[in-house]
Amino acid sequence: MSQDTDKLLPHEYDGIQEYDNKLPKWWLLLFYLTIVIAIVYLAYFEVLKVGLNSQEAYNVEMKQAQTQIAKYKDSKHVTTLASKSEQTDVPVDKEAAAARGAKTFHSNCFTCHAADGGGGIGPNLTDKYWIHGDGSFTAIRDIVVKGVIEKGMPPKGGLSLSEAQVDDLIYFVKSLQNTTPKQPKAAEGNIVE
Repeated sequence: MSQDTDKLLPHEYDGIQEYDNKLPKWWLLLFYLTIVIAIVYLAYFEVLKVGLNSQEAYNVEMKQAQTQIAKYKDSKHVTTLASKSEQTDVPVDKEAAAARGAKTFHSNCFTCHAADGGGGIGPNLTDKYWIHGDGSFTAIRDIVVKGVIEKGMPPKGGLSLSEAQVDDLIYFVKSLQNTTPKQPKAAEGNIVE
């Protein structure tokens, strides 16, 4: 008993005729499954009113997001941009960190600040004068992370530095303070004692 699968339908549109073939079983299964899902969805959300409607779900998520944003803004990290090592009581080997930071400084930052920190295009890092901030760890970190675009310094010096590398670089810059460079640039900014 063979079934004729090449049976043409009697109608014709613009000279085109269709075959009357059965749909594949997998396609019918998906079609019936979507009908079942639609009925369950309608019953759950519209008839029984069990779940939140889309507006209520949106409002709940917005309140959660606002709470998370407020917590994030209130955190010490955002307001000071201090690293984790500066926020906690974790002891830091500042000499080792400065040695690691020296490598980053001497391969990237020396072009503007001179190898000994005496300044060039960029300001002198050895004196007590600061154009931006007060010379504290967090102020220097803020400058390094955000950059000073109007002066030509990109964020993180245009480098892909991790937090640890930024911290090491700052420890090195702090170690330059009160040293005597070969050709120091004239003082710029405000004196910080």
